[in-house]
Amino acid sequence: MIIFCSTALIFWYGIKLVLEEQYDPGAVVIIFFNILLGTISIGTAMPNYEYFAAAKSSAVEIFNTIQRNPPIDKRREGKKLSGIKGELDIRDVSFAYESRPTTKPYSLICLPVDIAKAEWQNFPLSQILENLSLKVEPGQTIAFVGQSGSGKSTIIHLLQRFYDSVSGQILVDGHDIRDLDLQWYRSQVGVVEQETFLFAGTVEENIRMGNLNATQLQIVEAAKLANAHDFILQLPQGYQTWIAEGGGTMSGGQKQRIAIARALVRSPKILLLDEATSALDTKSERLVQAALDGARAGRTVIMVAHRLTTVRDADKILVIDKGKVREAGSHEELVALGGLYATMLRAQVPVSEEEDTESSEEETHTISKSGHDEEPISTKLKGRISVDQSSMSLQSMISVASQSENLHRKRGQVIKRMMKYSSPEWGFIVGGCIGSAVAALTTPGFLLLYSEVFSVLQTTQQDPVGAQERSVFLSGLMLLVAAFYLIGMCMEGYFFGVVGERLTRRLRDELFRAVVHQEIGWFDREENQPGVLTSRLATEATCVRNVSGFQFAMLLEAVILVGSAFVIGFIDSWQLTLLMLGFLPFLLFGGYIEYISLFDQDSNSAKKSQRAIIAQQAFMANRTVTTLGLEQYLSNQFDATLKLDKKKSIKSSVVFSVLQALSRALIYVAYACAFPFGAYLIERGMSTGFRVFRLHADRLSRIHCFCFRRAFSCITFSLSSTGRAVAFIPDMKKAEVAAANILRTLDREPCIPKDVGLHPNEPFDGRVVFRNISFTYPTRALTRVLKNFSHKVEKNEAHALVGQSGCGKSTIIQLLLRFYDITNPGKDRGIFINGINLLELAPTWIRMQMGLVCQEPNLFNMTIRENIAYGANFREVTMDEIVDAAKQANIHDFIQTLPLAYETTVGERGSQLSGGQKQRVAIARALLRRPRLLLLDEATSALDNENERIVQAALDKAMSSRTCLVVAHRLTTVENADQIVVLEHGRVMESGTAKQLIQAKGAYYALHCLGEQQ
Repeated sequence: MIIFCSTALIFWYGIKLVLEEQYDPGAVVIIFFNILLGTISIGTAMPNYEYFAAAKSSAVEIFNTIQRNPPIDKRREGKKLSGIKGELDIRDVSFAYESRPTTKPYSLICLPVDIAKAEWQNFPLSQILENLSLKVEPGQTIAFVGQSGSGKSTIIHLLQRFYDSVSGQILVDGHDIRDLDLQWYRSQVGVVEQETFLFAGTVEENIRMGNLNATQLQIVEAAKLANAHDFILQLPQGYQTWIAEGGGTMSGGQKQRIAIARALVRSPKILLLDEATSALDTKSERLVQAALDGARAGRTVIMVAHRLTTVRDADKILVIDKGKVREAGSHEELVALGGLYATMLRAQVPVSEEEDTESSEEETHTISKSGHDEEPISTKLKGRISVDQSSMSLQSMISVASQSENLHRKRGQVIKRMMKYSSPEWGFIVGGCIGSAVAALTTPGFLLLYSEVFSVLQTTQQDPVGAQERSVFLSGLMLLVAAFYLIGMCMEGYFFGVVGERLTRRLRDELFRAVVHQEIGWFDREENQPGVLTSRLATEATCVRNVSGFQFAMLLEAVILVGSAFVIGFIDSWQLTLLMLGFLPFLLFGGYIEYISLFDQDSNSAKKSQRAIIAQQAFMANRTVTTLGLEQYLSNQFDATLKLDKKKSIKSSVVFSVLQALSRALIYVAYACAFPFGAYLIERGMSTGFRVFRLHADRLSRIHCFCFRRAFSCITFSLSSTGRAVAFIPDMKKAEVAAANILRTLDREPCIPKDVGLHPNEPFDGRVVFRNISFTYPTRALTRVLKNFSHKVEKNEAHALVGQSGCGKSTIIQLLLRFYDITNPGKDRGIFINGINLLELAPTWIRMQMGLVCQEPNLFNMTIRENIAYGANFREVTMDEIVDAAKQANIHDFIQTLPLAYETTVGERGSQLSGGQKQRVAIARALLRRPRLLLLDEATSALDNENERIVQAALDKAMSSRTCLVVAHRLTTVENADQIVVLEHGRVMESGTAKQLIQAKGAYYALHCLGEQQ
């Protein structure tokens, strides 16, 4: 519009200058062309300003992050001691989390949530530790015990310098921890946390994370020390077996043993164990604990534990309660004292009949041998340890690109499918097309008026008054054309903008829906890691908007403009039009070559997904990354993904630049060819048209200059428009690749559709029958987890599954929930509920009948009330129901002490709560469902003794009126079960009540004896 208005103004004022100031018409034409071309260039550049605005707003956040000086700066150089002995001195340390104000103001509970949140900030910080003092000599083992939330794990965090104490100081070998070089200090410390995080990569790579310079021999030795070597060799590819982010299909015990190996491979002088063996079964715990005891030699060890059997050999045990040391001493001293420690110890001693302990050692030996009686799947897997030290298996992730090959063969269908997704907005699309047509047709209309400018300039001497009147008339028409252009562009921008935004929203909604409806096995694959899916949801859906947004509008406008311009050109001078038409294929061919050069956008998309995986892992597992000192390593990995496509990006940029330069230069070549050819036509009188406007009849009686100018103007402007449209090819190609990736997910039918199957009208009575089921994980097809497993669970009975880590206990839970389907379905094989094969039932109905408490609870970044309410999201729940569920899980009293009570936000993955507190919230969430079948997968593993006893009592009460299936390592939690099933390598070794199994003196008895020995 500005171009049209400025042209009208310049034309009117130019005629005025020629008539009144005696300006040369040629000078006016030169000025006119300069301003016109300059305005066109500015108009062409204007759409790109939005990118500068977006970059500016993004740069603020980016540079604020880059320039932020953290109070605990990992990059700041400090002291590096020549050697570290491991002496620790904690002097009067007090600490409070900045994100957790005092837990005392009960008055806030009665206030509205928004007011309470504002008042919350005015309360002092809650003191987690208060004047803690402790001296640890080199080589000593110190254990902290106490209730959940008492501050035990906080001590571990302070020793890693995740935080600085509010007062007091921590000395390492006599040096303040704040004066030491942080990266160096953390490299001297090994840490095993309660919540294990494994990175996406191979087993070998995960262990090497503990020491990037570790040799293969050191990795194997660390794995053996952590009792992980044997089960690793039985994996499909041994140490090269791929692990999905977070551990994938591995059991909790297996993941924790890999984490222990990762900590031990760095041979730390200080070893911090925060519930390091909480996820292990009794036998594995004994073996790993023995390994850790051996690893303690020459190291200072700080342990946090709920199970007192793991700390009884510590040199000193400190009982922490509400941030203060209540008791301190050795195991024998504290037992003799008869205080808190003795009370907790008595709570953990299993009540059992006296047994003949003479045979326990023999039986223990027997069960130990039976743990390895299965032949390996392939002898070739033994010792399969690659010497390739490639990092993070980046190249293996590039398989994402190959999966869209079929879509590449039908590229036209991709755009067609995307247009179908915009079909609900057909009215807006029609409106946008009309706007584009109006905007496009105004340009030829303007050019028709523009061609008259020269005629008026040539008549200023012969007819000044007529030239003045005609200039005013033409200027007015140009302003009218500008008004139509404004209307057309407004329609185009609004309607196509709405279409683009709604398409993005619709794609994100359907993509998210498609992702969450996929079966669990789909998420175990390398190409479906959370980082890849998050990137696809966040960026690729927006990229597809180019198919129906601004870029599409520009292409449509260019097509209409070119078509109308060539119609006018053929009418006025078909010879000249044919000449100019010869340049169009070169422009289009350049665009096609550019399109071909961008075929590797799929692999670039895969590399972007790799970057998303690395970034997401670094952010999600920031504590693990910090503990292991992997900041620079992951930065290098992230940079490596950028460099992988650097050469191709440069090549693509060069091709793009050359083609853009050629397309722009081609327009001037067209000018150079058109002028002499036009002169030739004029000279020969071959420029004909429907309208004949003769100039200088005495000289050029048969020359139709007007037609030549009009044809030339329309065609050259259309070629310029084509050149600008070609510039949008990269965006369209990216949109096509993004659309192909999205369609691949949308078109995939889940192997276990959530809503397909029967929804029985009769209620589930709680009976479950397992008949000869076998199972292998899709990503570990060579490893059979369950082998002809059979068992029957009667109504309102509690059955327990026990056995070593990795024996298939948690897998049975996952099969019941239909996270996976068995691998040997048949008429007489399967899982039967109410006499109906599980495969015939809809997973949604199945899961509504069950409540699950996992070993590693996941809480959402919402309030406690919302997290508990999610347990029954298929119905409306009242606050009374939520409170009642919290009371059953022994979490209500704690919640009431929080500033906002049930409206307190728990943080990402429950980061503001301790492990025990998170697990109790998860238990409350499961109980709110009122499940007919309660599934407990190590539901009390993260609780301290007192809370475990109380929660176990609550669970016992909850189990009295429903069927319950319990997975447990601690035999004390299942000794009251109606049936106990002992699993080993996916097979049932024996089953019965605890009394029957002890009397049988079989596998369960051996596990029982191990527990009693500890």
